[in-house]
Amino acid sequence: MWGPFPARWGVLGSAFAALFLGIVFSLFALHHQHLQCAADPVAMCTVNERAVFARTSIQRVDFAIEKGSKNSTFGVVTFTLGGNATYKMMRVTPDEARAATHTIQDDLRLDTPIDVDFHEARLFIVVGFVGLIGSIVLAIMGLSRMGHFDLTVSPDGQTLRVRRSLFAFPLGTRELPLSRVASVIVERKTVKPALASRNEGEVPVARLRLAYRGREDSEPLTEIFFPGHALHYRAAFALRRALDAPPDERDDAELAKIPMRTTPWSQRIGFAWAGLTTGSLVGLMLFGLSMFAAGRIHPRDNLEGWIFLGGMIPGAIGGVALVLHATRTRLPR
Repeated sequence: MWGPFPARWGVLGSAFAALFLGIVFSLFALHHQHLQCAADPVAMCTVNERAVFARTSIQRVDFAIEKGSKNSTFGVVTFTLGGNATYKMMRVTPDEARAATHTIQDDLRLDTPIDVDFHEARLFIVVGFVGLIGSIVLAIMGLSRMGHFDLTVSPDGQTLRVRRSLFAFPLGTRELPLSRVASVIVERKTVKPALASRNEGEVPVARLRLAYRGREDSEPLTEIFFPGHALHYRAAFALRRALDAPPDERDDAELAKIPMRTTPWSQRIGFAWAGLTTGSLVGLMLFGLSMFAAGRIHPRDNLEGWIFLGGMIPGAIGGVALVLHATRTRLPR
């Protein structure tokens, strides 16, 4: 096996963040309330087809301006019912609340059916769409150099099958002839990754090539280069043994000088704390998002204790476990 190749966790993390924001804003955009009241005085008024109060119980309809975060303002249509009860519709823009209030008041005065839609700001649709598209683009960039290759020699020893996979999903197969193969070459260079930060330097990339007797050129196993260092030497060493090709003493010496990847316990404890805090926040977000999708909560509701417990505890455990697994002693790449 050749790989797996190092991941660009910064790009993949940005893709996850864009995906999360895209989903949240898309769910905001899909949230709506449909108010319906038949003209019959004894009819029940429904919100999203759920009966909430009788039409005859409506004493007054008005709207109020409420303050949100960062000095944002919202309009809320409020029904005053019998027995000093009130029923509030969802927050919308002040203009929409004012228009809906006037429509409902006219329908009550004229004894006509009430049919009004309340929905979130249309901007949420645009932001959600941009977030989802951005997450796809970032995910493609982050995954384009990941995965691994399975290098298989045919039973007759005449063909090398190069099959790329990503998370067990096949991405393509290429076959190369093995007759007159003289050696396996590791072609190396350094490149500046796409979306690299200002302080991020060039990273080593490489690919394997087959050199043939009687030919000046060599045949690459892949069209593109893949990140990593030691894993290319290990793959070349294994392929040379499979093809009975002579070893490359310089590559073997370079591989022997690369140490195992280790993380001191002091740093692992620090990373574990970061995994605890980050995992708890991610768990809270995912749990809250799933509860919102199930209709149990609304994003503008106050957070209750069971939401914190149900999201933060599993997230914290998962974050610590993931960090400890990622910082274990492992082969160099």
